[in-house]
Amino acid sequence: MTKLLLPYIIIFLLNIIEGSIVTVGAGVAIRNSEIQFWITYLVIVSADVISDFLYYYIGRKSNGIFESPYLRFVGVTPLRLKKVTSFYDKHGVKTLITAKLSDFFAVPAIVLAGSTNMNSKKFAIMSVCTAAVKGLLLLIGGYFIGLSFANELRFFSELLSGMILILVSIFVSVAAYKRISK
Repeated sequence: MTKLLLPYIIIFLLNIIEGSIVTVGAGVAIRNSEIQFWITYLVIVSADVISDFLYYYIGRKSNGIFESPYLRFVGVTPLRLKKVTSFYDKHGVKTLITAKLSDFFAVPAIVLAGSTNMNSKKFAIMSVCTAAVKGLLLLIGGYFIGLSFANELRFFSELLSGMILILVSIFVSVAAYKRISK
């Protein structure tokens, strides 16, 4: 039983750290029939949502850090913080969806959403929906990458077989020529 759950546990833990690469790799593993699609999909979506809430919670609990006098040196002022908070009130969902889909800005945007006290329910709905769509797209992409690898491997095995056949026929031809010419 543990052996059957191990790939899903590994995917869950790695997906909390780095989701996109792990999800594409899981899609390749699905293509190779090593793991099941729907279980993997649920594991990936749940890990993505849990990691989003961890970053959101970090932002929520570190709200006071933006009021630190040391951050004024890098341009964080109370006026700019108010502007960011009002921006997240108006465009927070769009910003988070774009950030999560771009993957590069996801963590800072989620922490910032927590620090601006974005509505938890709104954040949860956005997180689940985005994780579901993104996870599905990346799993399907990984599946087709695995399919591509399978075709490439078949091509290379056929190419290798052809090369071996050509080399054997050259060797047999040369050996036969040497025998006949004696």
